[in-house]
Amino acid sequence: MSEQEMSGHGQISYEGKDLRFRPIVWASIGLALITLVFCALMWVFFAFLSAREASQSPAPNPLAAAEARTEPPSPRLLVDPVASYHEFKQQEEVLLNSYGWVDKEAGLVHVPIERAIKTLAAQGLPSYDAAAERERARNEAAASNGANAAAAAGTAAQGSATQGVAPAGTGTGSGQAAGRQEHGGR
Repeated sequence: MSEQEMSGHGQISYEGKDLRFRPIVWASIGLALITLVFCALMWVFFAFLSAREASQSPAPNPLAAAEARTEPPSPRLLVDPVASYHEFKQQEEVLLNSYGWVDKEAGLVHVPIERAIKTLAAQGLPSYDAAAERERARNEAAASNGANAAAAAGTAAQGSATQGVAPAGTGTGSGQAAGRQEHGGR
């Protein structure tokens, strides 16, 4: 017995070619031609619409050209974002590594970040009670400074206090309160 008869399949054959190449090429060429035709039609259509829009649009106002903005409103895009970032970073580094006034009148300064970290590590974070105590001490000092200034200014400005005008520089309103009492508490 032969092997074909033993396998039960009869005559064994195979397919000579997997795909036919010619229909694939013709389909690709047809798809490219259809794409080109539609692109040309779209170009003609947009040219027609542009011409129609130009013919039907009113003439621009001559005053609008004189009042036209030369740059867009804020916020604008950065011309060179990398350079702007480096400039910003440099400004921040200078601020982080220098001494300076934050509010000169209030006596607030900024210190270099390394010094601030060392000071914070040595002293620790202030507790709520310590912060409240410092604020109370500041208020008392401000009140005593205001009272001392009012007492000093009060002797020099007794004539103006009787007319209901507080002396300049008292800051606490004590002269104003005295003036209100003399004029019926307004």
